[in-house]
Amino acid sequence: MSKRVNVRIAGFERIATVEVDETATAATVLEKAGCPADFELFPGINQLPFGRDEAIYDRIVDGGRILAVPQMNID
Repeated sequence: MSKRVNVRIAGFERIATVEVDETATAATVLEKAGCPADFELFPGINQLPFGRDEAIYDRIVDGGRILAVPQMNID
């Protein structure tokens, strides 16, 4: 079984629709959406990012929207 999720890609002002299966990680979704390597995936505004290797199937809603944003390096 799979879910479809809309990935809003910051800085590119586009939305990519990605099919997510039960084994998909945040890194997999970013790759399928065509995001640059330094992007992170967020479940929503004001929420912590998914871990790069985190399985996200159970944390997303079919037809929902998630955010892809460049990583912020805070030193």
